[in-house]
Amino acid sequence: MPISFRRNLIFCLFIVPAVLLAFSTNVSAAQDGYTLKVGRLTSSPRKDLAEFSVFTDYLAKRLQHAGVSGGKVVFARDINEMALLINNKQVDVISDSLYPQLQLRKISNLDFLSNEHRDGVSSYHSILVTRKDSGINQLSDLKGKMIAFEDETSTPSYFVPRVILTQTGMMLVKGTPSPEQVGYTFAREEINITKWVHSGKVAVGALSSKDWTNPKRVPPALKADLRIMYRSAEFPRSILAVRTDLDPQLMRALRNTLLETTMTVEDKAEIYPYRSVTGFSPVMNDKFDWFETHITDIDTSLHRKD
Repeated sequence: MPISFRRNLIFCLFIVPAVLLAFSTNVSAAQDGYTLKVGRLTSSPRKDLAEFSVFTDYLAKRLQHAGVSGGKVVFARDINEMALLINNKQVDVISDSLYPQLQLRKISNLDFLSNEHRDGVSSYHSILVTRKDSGINQLSDLKGKMIAFEDETSTPSYFVPRVILTQTGMMLVKGTPSPEQVGYTFAREEINITKWVHSGKVAVGALSSKDWTNPKRVPPALKADLRIMYRSAEFPRSILAVRTDLDPQLMRALRNTLLETTMTVEDKAEIYPYRSVTGFSPVMNDKFDWFETHITDIDTSLHRKD
């Protein structure tokens, strides 16, 4: 067994469960009830605990009639670890963007249940931004230049723009490109992408349309010198997926809670601290053909960096 995989397995089976004991949610639990397990891909579990505990509590309280007596958040650092947890029934529900969810669906017992709306938005798109004075007006102008992505798991700031560039005949390489290539680097944070484009460290940066309107990620002082040179088609903002072998009664109750029960004002106020979620809608799986077609040679060792 490779050393790197063994380390990941040790983290998953020993360190993570130990953390979970301390990170269990505050829903009161009867000893004979079911504990709902909500998964999260992250390298910063302590940072994500409060936010994801909000969602875990929200679901657990509304699923008591289906035998749920409590819940806990389950963390994994990468796709492999999360797939192992799902297949071993240690994760029931997971929320993430489309690209990592499609990766997980290929290698685990997972299927999509609903779209998550954030701040009232159920979909968004990728954009490529450049300086107003860059002279870059079309994708072919990127030859010989550098582009900044966020990280290897980002749907709008890696997967979508990379596939689009490849489809147009661009050859992408990590690092400095030749005149016929496009070089790329990872900025890890959206604000870094904005700063790098503005300073000229890279010629173009990949962001989401939501990032473009967020002053913390694209400050107005920098935005004044930038412009959008490409927009992709729309795709879901976030996907909620469930383990396919979840108890049928619990699955029906979960579906009813998210998709068939109208959220009250109180419901919305309670769940909003969880990733600014404002609602849910059915997933249209036939809309993902383009994404499915282009997920090949998946690197399941990719780590979540956000």
